Amino acid sequence: MYKEKNFRLFLTILALVFVVFVPRTTMAESGENLNLIINFMNFDQQNEIKVINTKYNLDSLEDGQILVDFSNPNFNKFKISGKIVYDKTSNTIEFKSINNTESNYEILISLDVNNTRDINFNFQGKNDIKGSFSLSSDGRNPKATLVAPDLKISSHYFDGSFLYSAGPLQIVDSNIQIENNDGPGIVGIGPMEFINSNIDIQCGFFHGTGRLSEESACIKLYNPMLFDRSSLYIKGWGDLPFCGIYNGGNLTFNDSKAKIETEGKKYNVALALDKYDNESAVNIINSKVDLTSKLTDGAKEGATAFAIQGIGSFSSSTNPGRYINITNSILQTQGDSCAIDRTTLNFNEKLHDVYVKKELNEDKQLYPVKSIVDKINLSIAPRDELPKYKFVRIETHLKSFNIDADSQMVDQSIYDFIGWEAKGFIIDKPKDKKTTVKIPMVWDDNASIRAIWKKKDDGTITVVPETKYETIYKTNTVYDTKTVCKNTLSAMSYLAGYPDNTIKPEGNMTRAEAVATLVRLERLKNKDGRSLQDKDKSLYSDVKDGDWYKKYINFAFHQGWFEEKAGEKFYPDRPITRGELAQLISHVDKKNSAPASFDDVRGHKYEAAINQAYANGRIKGYEDGSFRPDGKIKRAEVATMLNHLYDRRPDKSFIDKHSNIITSFKDLDKNYWGYYELVEAFEAHEYVINDKGEIEWVRLIDSNVK
Repeated sequence: MYKEKNFRLFLTILALVFVVFVPRTTMAESGENLNLIINFMNFDQQNEIKVINTKYNLDSLEDGQILVDFSNPNFNKFKISGKIVYDKTSNTIEFKSINNTESNYEILISLDVNNTRDINFNFQGKNDIKGSFSLSSDGRNPKATLVAPDLKISSHYFDGSFLYSAGPLQIVDSNIQIENNDGPGIVGIGPMEFINSNIDIQCGFFHGTGRLSEESACIKLYNPMLFDRSSLYIKGWGDLPFCGIYNGGNLTFNDSKAKIETEGKKYNVALALDKYDNESAVNIINSKVDLTSKLTDGAKEGATAFAIQGIGSFSSSTNPGRYINITNSILQTQGDSCAIDRTTLNFNEKLHDVYVKKELNEDKQLYPVKSIVDKINLSIAPRDELPKYKFVRIETHLKSFNIDADSQMVDQSIYDFIGWEAKGFIIDKPKDKKTTVKIPMVWDDNASIRAIWKKKDDGTITVVPETKYETIYKTNTVYDTKTVCKNTLSAMSYLAGYPDNTIKPEGNMTRAEAVATLVRLERLKNKDGRSLQDKDKSLYSDVKDGDWYKKYINFAFHQGWFEEKAGEKFYPDRPITRGELAQLISHVDKKNSAPASFDDVRGHKYEAAINQAYANGRIKGYEDGSFRPDGKIKRAEVATMLNHLYDRRPDKSFIDKHSNIITSFKDLDKNYWGYYELVEAFEAHEYVINDKGEIEWVRLIDSNVK
């Protein structure tokens, strides 16, 4: 293997040996330059080194200039193909179909870009590389972006297979597989984001310092790291201390799926948080994260394995500054020594259910988390003792529905109900005929629910075919590294029902309700964090403290949407007229002065607003050619108009297919003309836009109208 002393020797040779394979230019005095170094190394013989060291003036390069052409006869010895090209227009280094899988040599490519523009690294075609990459840019680069639709790297380089240093790096629309049998997969200095990408990393650790550090992690980064709409799979193994991810900043999973597995003989951790005396956190949002850490059969005495561990100096025993924040997600951790070690559990939202078990072979038990002490008990043990839980599953704010075994066509004079069997779903009471089923954010394609019945005469177990709940919906995030995820968008609820389980589609919408729906939509659109404060003083004489709509009316007043002056009456419970609604939305809609053809709006107080709404396609008149500006408007009509205004489109196919989990109201059925528009308004969901520009709902999400 490549030992540390040989690495020092390599650096010495690298500084002295200089072989020219491509033309060399002079560095620009301005510092707008590119340094390219390529080495070929035979790890078995350790005596075959070839070095290419070229410095370019970026301004002097031509657009599309070939920096390295591996078809050059000088490279025949190394059995490598492909090219490295510079695109001057976009400041992009292009790696085109580089392949050296049949070579006895590993290639080490080092690129150092020093300029003031964004820098891009683009891997085109299929790049299958034995070796490692080192990419860097200076602090003047606003951003670096890497796109690698099909990239595989395999190496034995114990400093890492892919190294990046300097400013922020975004890895976008990429499918990257990394294998390193004796070192890290990704090592970074600077914030790193993985967007819409699939990352598969497998690493072994058999040489190093003998301690858990950045030199022994499948992914190591001291700065913030984000996985957004991405899939991550990590597998690590070895004789030395190591971990799956070693992060010193805030690690965030958003709309993603991650699975990290580690197995070793001495000391291993699936996820290590390290920020010395500062705080660090793992944030799990709309995601599923599965962490497993095991000891091999030949583990040494005293060996430990943790799913999550906080590393570094802690400010106190109860507040180490290492946090786990979970929203709309599932976190499952399992470690041979314990699930969570020396890490405080601090949640952004209320923690619902935590399932724990002391030993791996025990049944799950519900652990109620009602106070900070309960949270601490999940991870902090008395001095010199390990935390007692080896398995922890945390699930928060999951969509749910009710299920009843009596609804199945089963002859209960012959069969007795035994319980529910589920794959991918979470059943609150699996032994009860009537129970609640929670739908996780992410699951496998074969997710299903079955009722199990026992035949009374001979004891034979019979499984009734799957119920109508067999397939509900699933996310588009998968482990398969050949699949790149679509961009998922969210549409939150903006219309609420009433306490008596009605939605009143034909009911008149009040002035307060109309203002509330518009405020919700505007705040969702802007995402600017403007607060709605119940404690603020009421601005109108007939809007009292404690009224649910006070915060919405106050908010709209400060946006300048009202004619009524402070201190006057607002009449919040009076039905809003069609003209008043047109006037209200005129403040948020695009300007348009084209006149409408309605005879009954000419000279009306809200004529200009009605003309604007009609010209923008927000409203329609009646068959007799009138608009009736002083007439009342139904709640279903308002939802339809606002959906058009905010380009919110219901997916009828999804709604029909999953009608069993769509919120039901006793005064609304599928045959009502405005059914789908109302579902769009009251059911929070995620969606994608397909190649035809059509909206396809992906899944329902939990959202209380606020």
